[in-house]
Amino acid sequence: MEFLKIVHEIITEVGSYFFLPLFFFLLGLIARRGARRSAEIAFAVLGSFVGISILISRLNADLLATTNNMIEAYGFSKVAVNTHWLLSSAITYTSELIFYMIPLGILVNALLVLMKVTRVVNLDLWSLWQIAFVGTLVERLTGSFWYGLASAVLLTILQLLMADVFQPQASTLLGAQNVTMLQSFAIGFAPISWGVNRLIDLIPAFKGKRLAPEETAERWGFWGEPAFWGFLVALIFGVASKTPIYDSIEFALVLAGCLYILPRLLRVLADAVSSVTVPLAERALKNKVRKAPLKLSISTMAGIASPTVLLTAVIMVPVSVVLGEYLPGNLVLPSGDIAILLYMMVFVVALSGRCLIRSLISGVVSVVAMLYCGTVMTQLFTDCAAATDAALSTGLYNSLCNASNPLTFLTVEGASFGLAGMAALAVITLGLMFLSARKIRRENKALAQGAAPQSPKA
Repeated sequence: MEFLKIVHEIITEVGSYFFLPLFFFLLGLIARRGARRSAEIAFAVLGSFVGISILISRLNADLLATTNNMIEAYGFSKVAVNTHWLLSSAITYTSELIFYMIPLGILVNALLVLMKVTRVVNLDLWSLWQIAFVGTLVERLTGSFWYGLASAVLLTILQLLMADVFQPQASTLLGAQNVTMLQSFAIGFAPISWGVNRLIDLIPAFKGKRLAPEETAERWGFWGEPAFWGFLVALIFGVASKTPIYDSIEFALVLAGCLYILPRLLRVLADAVSSVTVPLAERALKNKVRKAPLKLSISTMAGIASPTVLLTAVIMVPVSVVLGEYLPGNLVLPSGDIAILLYMMVFVVALSGRCLIRSLISGVVSVVAMLYCGTVMTQLFTDCAAATDAALSTGLYNSLCNASNPLTFLTVEGASFGLAGMAALAVITLGLMFLSARKIRRENKALAQGAAPQSPKA
């Protein structure tokens, strides 16, 4: 355990700003890009992630302030208090399970790749704390550390499989080949968005039509610029929330600035990542035994840099607050954790083909699911919070991250049935593993026979 704690401390304290560039430097060497080019790729990854992180942090502060102004101005309230995601993180550290997750996550990932069950290699090790959080909830509910650990392992496998399935859409969103994302709170809403978009496809008025902010500037000039749209959206939100006019203008300018510069940072990141993934894919296809290339899972923060993700998320903030206030039986009023909607909308937008209208429709359905999942988890989250801080022993508390995630809901509800529920979760996971392995075998067989790989539709 002491060794696991040391490993966990090194990785979490040094952080992604060190390890992600290091990973890409090593991958550049493996891809035979040379030491100099590999170092350039590493610094491009570092610079783009630092820039995205700083801008998103600045935007988050304005989102939180404007949301709280809206809640206060309209007198919205709930019995349960919506807390910041840091409380979810603190709850995770009440169990020793968190110290097992990084080595277990790496081991499970390696085994699944070797068994040809998935092609995803997770470089976003820091997102594993969200899986450990779900395991901690299960441990608290069942009183069994082993049930908590088993549920965390099953969830790790499930997210790897989902990241593989939705990789084409993630790659299209990021503009880089053979990349994906698997952060729990982001990918947990991918199946919902997929289902909603399949239903939208059945409506003739929507079929084949698309409104993507990434493309409107080319068609409409200045009036189609995402930055201009963002300025208007934020200004309307600020005024409607009764935020002082100067603060509303500042919020609008911040969002407009983010929508101007973040897509450019995303292109830098995409070019750097593709400089590694493309040659690796070419080598995989040129081998005597042709096979599908590996997919790299990077931080979901990269997806937030998409203009459609940003616009959709900001529009969904007041929508989620209104839904939180008026949905019957709901206990979640998004406030303290409101910025997590940025992450939530990444796969919602990706599965909507970056179409703003589809993304908003899928976003509303996803928010409703989020609120009710969080409502069901409120009492358990409150019990865990009280174990973290005695001051939280009175009242009700909930959080969006990761307590309001459909994956969390399914895992915890399954574990609530004890051994039978855990067995059911294991059977479902094994079935999905079998289907994924069969899909990969078919693709590798087609490649071995010389068939050109087809580009999946976004």
